[in-house]
Amino acid sequence: MNVLLHPKFEGSDAASLRTTARREGDYYVVNGSKAFISGAGTSKIYVVMVRHDGQAGAKGIFCLLIEDGMEGFSQGKKEQKLGWNTQPTRILTFEDVKVPVTNQIGPDNYGFNIAMAGLNGGRVNIASCSLGAAQQSLDLAIDHVKVRKQFGKHLSDFQWNQFKLAEMATMVHSS
Repeated sequence: MNVLLHPKFEGSDAASLRTTARREGDYYVVNGSKAFISGAGTSKIYVVMVRHDGQAGAKGIFCLLIEDGMEGFSQGKKEQKLGWNTQPTRILTFEDVKVPVTNQIGPDNYGFNIAMAGLNGGRVNIASCSLGAAQQSLDLAIDHVKVRKQFGKHLSDFQWNQFKLAEMATMVHSS
């Protein structure tokens, strides 16, 4: 299951989303798109933050479950990224997707609270992964300077490299 709130090209500002849902009888009709969605294409159910037609700000947001395969729901191609490639990322598009009102999570205007809970958890996850990558990079750099030679000496023998590695280690450990 994925939590979707990123509006196209607006980053992590959960209250600025533009994907809308209009009530029509026992359904909501959803229109809009979500960009840079991590895990898109692997989930069967998506938790989508949508905006009531005409309502601005955090109060106009609510939450719907949208299932993969619903008519009008499409997924873009997998994004090519520099890193984080174990997590596929795609743009998702909603064109007149009819979602049963029973797929609403929580009351009207509560979606922002749900979005922030998911977003904050995701930020902790990304920070943890980034710290792990930084530690691994430091470890690889230390291994490299112990093996590589320049001017007949190991790179680890040069004071500038020692200072640089100490600075890197300080940054990693202080994080």
